[in-house]
Amino acid sequence: MVKGRRNLLEVVSDPAALAERGAKIFFDAALEGIKLRGKFYAALSGGRTPRSMHQLFAASPLLEKVPWDNTHLFWTDERLIPEFSQESNYGTAKKDFLNTCPIASGNVHPVPPGRSPEEIARQYERDILRAFEISRDQIPKFDLIFLGMGTDGHTASLFPSENGRGGDKRLILSVKGGFPNVPRVTFSLRVINFARKVVFLVSGVQKASIVKNIVENEHSAAPAAHVRPIDGSRLFLLDADAASSLSAKMELTTTGGMMAVRTGSEKLKI
Repeated sequence: MVKGRRNLLEVVSDPAALAERGAKIFFDAALEGIKLRGKFYAALSGGRTPRSMHQLFAASPLLEKVPWDNTHLFWTDERLIPEFSQESNYGTAKKDFLNTCPIASGNVHPVPPGRSPEEIARQYERDILRAFEISRDQIPKFDLIFLGMGTDGHTASLFPSENGRGGDKRLILSVKGGFPNVPRVTFSLRVINFARKVVFLVSGVQKASIVKNIVENEHSAAPAAHVRPIDGSRLFLLDADAASSLSAKMELTTTGGMMAVRTGSEKLKI
């Protein structure tokens, strides 16, 4: 891993290695966050790609070694559907690791229920501010935010049709779109770009084209391209398939301030 740079690209061999590397990043960020302020604030994304990483949270060594007592978990976005649905990010996380990990229920902050998407978005904003113990005029500073990336360049639930909502002053937005095409709530770019570390976790050859567009084109219009932490780092963590369309020179040189490295598929070591 290249150190000392705020804009990073890392390529691992396969989805299993991606999960292990992501889990190690989570563990390291937890230790750093607790050392810094006694608590670790992380936001997770949904979809298929992060599930293997989440399942590692519920197995040794992370099950025993992550400081779960001081860890607070949130979700970058959520479909407003029943928790038991297989499309629910929170419901899936419960099955993958939350039901096993020794984390207090009060440290788990899913999107709350409500009568309308807008009401839910505003309540989740209040819940987050309360968990961070900050006022309405402040922005929560997450230690770590994991994001995915759609083939259309969306991230969290910031879709191209929303134009990234870059100018929105809200912390949490209500939107509609994606698959399934249902109402959702999502972190705004204002929250994402205030984080200490943002990690895109991307797998599969079907994502190769949009990864190339975002990584190699600084003027990309894709919502994911607008993720540029103000005072933190951005890491594109890719498996070999997702990185397959990137220019070969990126393995050896810096491009647009980004350093690319390739790593193997070592087993998770804590």
